[in-house]
Amino acid sequence: MTYLCADATKLAEFVPTASVDIIVDKGLMDALFCGEGWNGPIDSMVRQASKVLYPGGMYLLVSYRLMQSTKEFLAEVGDEVGLDWEFDCAGSNERVGISIARRRI
Repeated sequence: MTYLCADATKLAEFVPTASVDIIVDKGLMDALFCGEGWNGPIDSMVRQASKVLYPGGMYLLVSYRLMQSTKEFLAEVGDEVGLDWEFDCAGSNERVGISIARRRI
């Protein structure tokens, strides 16, 4: 297993295209949601994740429960870059949501 510490909005600068099986996000997206203009960095992060994930690769997001508008934003960006989101997966509860985006094959 290999780990990388890098700017998530610029992953493709550090990681070869289609070379990552899974990205685990526990708290980064939540932190970005708290900032002003959050949609720009999150848009970049999702687009970069799509570039580095293998076809069939997964972005695992563990966060506070996402608002419907946020889910719609992620689904829209994901659709543009080939990521299919599934929200509130098994293990989610009223406070914590588990969401998975899979890179289309």
